[in-house]
Amino acid sequence: MKVIDLHCHTIAAKTGDAPTRAVTPDLFSEQLSAAGVEIAAVTNHNLFNIDQYRDLVSASKGVAQVWPGAELDVTRDDEHWHMIVVCDPNKAEMFSTELARLVGDKKPDDVTLDFDSVWETFLPIGALFISHAHKSPGISDTEMEKIIANAGTEKWRLFFEPANLLSVGIMANHGLNMIIGSDVQDWSSYSQSYCEDRQCVLRLDVESFGQFCLLAQRDEAVVETLLGSKGPTIMHASPHSSVHFNLPIYQDINVIFGQKGTGKTEIIKSIYKEYQRQGTNCSTYFGGQKTSDFDKLLATSDMKRDPSMFGRSNCENEIKAITEWTDETPTAIEKYLMWYTTRGNNKKKRRFRLSEAQDLPVPSSTGYEKTKKDSRIIEEFLPQYSEQGLCSYLDVDDAKELERLLHALSANVLEKKTELYVDVESARMTNAALEAIKTLIDRKSDTLSKPGKCGLDSFVSRRIELLSLVDSVLENLAPKTIEQPDYLGKLEDKGTLELVSQWRYLTRNKDSKATEYVDSGAKISDLKKWRTALEAIKDKVFEEGLPDAIAEFSTIVEESGITSLDKFIGTDKFVRIKGQTTSYSPSDGEKGILLLERQLNADAEVYLLDEPENGMSNLYIDSVVRPILTNLARGRKTVIIATHNANLAVRTLPYQSIYREHVEGDTYRTYLGNPFSNRLRDIEGAADDLKWATYSLKTLEGGEDAFYSRKTIYEAGE
Repeated sequence: MKVIDLHCHTIAAKTGDAPTRAVTPDLFSEQLSAAGVEIAAVTNHNLFNIDQYRDLVSASKGVAQVWPGAELDVTRDDEHWHMIVVCDPNKAEMFSTELARLVGDKKPDDVTLDFDSVWETFLPIGALFISHAHKSPGISDTEMEKIIANAGTEKWRLFFEPANLLSVGIMANHGLNMIIGSDVQDWSSYSQSYCEDRQCVLRLDVESFGQFCLLAQRDEAVVETLLGSKGPTIMHASPHSSVHFNLPIYQDINVIFGQKGTGKTEIIKSIYKEYQRQGTNCSTYFGGQKTSDFDKLLATSDMKRDPSMFGRSNCENEIKAITEWTDETPTAIEKYLMWYTTRGNNKKKRRFRLSEAQDLPVPSSTGYEKTKKDSRIIEEFLPQYSEQGLCSYLDVDDAKELERLLHALSANVLEKKTELYVDVESARMTNAALEAIKTLIDRKSDTLSKPGKCGLDSFVSRRIELLSLVDSVLENLAPKTIEQPDYLGKLEDKGTLELVSQWRYLTRNKDSKATEYVDSGAKISDLKKWRTALEAIKDKVFEEGLPDAIAEFSTIVEESGITSLDKFIGTDKFVRIKGQTTSYSPSDGEKGILLLERQLNADAEVYLLDEPENGMSNLYIDSVVRPILTNLARGRKTVIIATHNANLAVRTLPYQSIYREHVEGDTYRTYLGNPFSNRLRDIEGAADDLKWATYSLKTLEGGEDAFYSRKTIYEAGE
């Protein structure tokens, strides 16, 4: 990091300027060194003395970079404020000439320049413009918004200088480029006044005005303030199982590049494991496994099979009732014949009229079973309602009323269940008692009592009841499909693609596929056999062969384990172009594009990408992927990319570059740096620094000759 001061007065230019602002070259260099300032701009009021500037540059060589500039009185829309203009040292002569042309013969006290004229004059030579803000004389917030809007793509050149570091932090958090300088009054005490708690510190080292401009173009605050300072997170990395080291990872773009086989992918994976151990939410993309990762998107193991999604029942009770169903056999005619022929055997029996009494009709148990099920639901809900404190979502009166109604509901259902139970069981018990009495009479009288019922009504009723059960199951089994389309991504020539989750009941044609039932625990062949056997029961419900059909169905149920209808729901996931009805099979390259977009759009704190360019065009990488990564960095997300692509490694202006070098044999080195300092430092300190630009060009572009050879070929085609 570098201490920077872009507001240094070296001449008492205007009336009222303290004489102590004037400084000799030696004192200037001495005080900068004592304060630790490595970049300073000479910014006198409405004045630039190029001869003094040259002397200051010469005296400060090896101590600090000295940039040319001036603090100008500017006006716009009837507003007046001070604005510092700073230029590239390589254009000091041009800066001096243009400023002299604007000022003319006016003395510094008399100079007032139109902002637009200043902008139009110094923009072509790549200047930076630093307006006073929230300090006098300063620009208003309204005018600030106007000049930013008018600057268009050059808005990164606009900086604002408030009165203190507190304001720097607040305004920087609103997306403004903020910076603060010393506005030095007395050079003899400069190093004491511009001390650690007042200094402006660049987040990253820069070696030139041009690199500072690169940093500024990232549309974020380029100074580290007392409020917004964030250091790197130290992560354990391992390019090989036997090699371990620590890497500083910034909440920004971090690029890992180097020769093939230097462990870049392994580093990404090891950092990912470290984040996982920390519980950090990560989104990952590995270009080399995009096909298998995309296939995971189509996996259906997480899709729940639930008939209630269709508004249907799983029919467990009905299926159980069908498998346990038995005929109610009608009374044989022989029993009536025996009763009739033996009724005169005992004259005393005639007094027992019960011997000819008929059974009471037994009500259907269907109503009782339903109320029993409803009662169980209520009994399970009431404790949960209390334990979960659901009443807290209602006001006191409503909560009391709901509780009263729930208990009333529970009581009413219980009362109805009891009533139906008594009706059914009392009839059964009465008939059982009657049958026992008749048996006792018959045993004592050597006769046979009149049968209590013909049984034909019960026989038919039971089969009608069975038909009702079968129809209920088949109705709930009818083919039906539910689809849930989710946004998957966009392909330039295809439009929007959807990832469709599909649930459907087994169809009667060949549309249903065996793969839809892989995770269901049932084979599609067994499901079809099961349904066919159930339909056979319906066909034979009033035929003699019904018991055999029941037995066949029961055997299939037992052997297949299909005791509910959830297993008949097939699940599938597929890709579809939005607006179309048929599925679409993306190519391997398209899978990479869709998967990468999905991972980059995921809500995460850290994004780890390994060779995202794999199988993708440079145009897509530069026009789509690079802007997304830049926006993630602006949103203070951590992005870590292992890449061979120059558009990603260079044009993203990475905050941290990690260079892996294979020296020889088993010897590898790891360097850290960035494009702003143009240095790569060996993390072990065993090797000399490398030039970031040189090794980026060599590794990512194939070297300077290859880079310029391509440039020549492209230009030849113009």
